[in-house]
Amino acid sequence: MAFSWRRGVGLYDHAIFALYSISFISLLFIAVSLAVLAEISSAQFWIPVALAPAVHMYASLRGAYGIGVFGAVWRTADLSIAAGFTFILYVAILVVLGLIE
Repeated sequence: MAFSWRRGVGLYDHAIFALYSISFISLLFIAVSLAVLAEISSAQFWIPVALAPAVHMYASLRGAYGIGVFGAVWRTADLSIAAGFTFILYVAILVVLGLIE
């Protein structure tokens, strides 16, 4: 719904944005997994890792859709809230199914 009123934004734009975002998060997950295995506990590593998804999403929104700073900021916040809600729902389903405690 964030782009339903804009002309010139098609399914191709959404597909590219989604593929790039999924690829980035997958690579970040691999990096985090390796950091956990290496027992890295430095805040100098974990703070940028925690901020990386939002920064990437902001830059991707600006690049893929050609929107301004304000538009990218509110859409980043909107997508971050939706992603957090989805993650909480996913964990809740895993708890209900008894797959995690």
